[in-house]
Amino acid sequence: MNLENCRIRVFLTRTELLILNNISRTLYFIEKKAKNYPVTLFNLENWYGRANEDEKVIPLCEKGIDVCIRYGKLTTFPYQVFNKGYSLVKLGKIEDGKKCLSQAFIIIEAMKEFDNLNYGKNR
Repeated sequence: MNLENCRIRVFLTRTELLILNNISRTLYFIEKKAKNYPVTLFNLENWYGRANEDEKVIPLCEKGIDVCIRYGKLTTFPYQVFNKGYSLVKLGKIEDGKKCLSQAFIIIEAMKEFDNLNYGKNR
C-alpha cells in the first residue's frame, strides 16, 4: 500500500494522543525502571491480556514475579502468577497454566485475602 496515494486522512483526537503518549511513556518507564514497580508491570499485563496479546503477558508476568520476590514487594505477587497461568491456558499450554493458577489461589488463600479469591472468576 502506497501511503502517498492514500486519500483518507485520520486525525487523532487530543484524548487519543494523550492515551498513546501515556502508553509510550509507561513502556519506556517499564523498560528502564520497572525493577521497583511491580504494580506497573501488573497493570500492563492486564492491559495486554484484555487486548488478547497473551504472548506479551507471559514475559511481563515472569519479570513481575521476579521483581516481587527479589524486592519483597508481594502485593501483586499472586496476581502476577495468576495472569501468567491464565495467559498460558489461553495459549494452549494447559498443564503449565493450571499449575500457575493453582499456585496463585493457594498464595491468595495463604495471604488471608479471601475476598480476592474471586479474582479470576470473571475471565
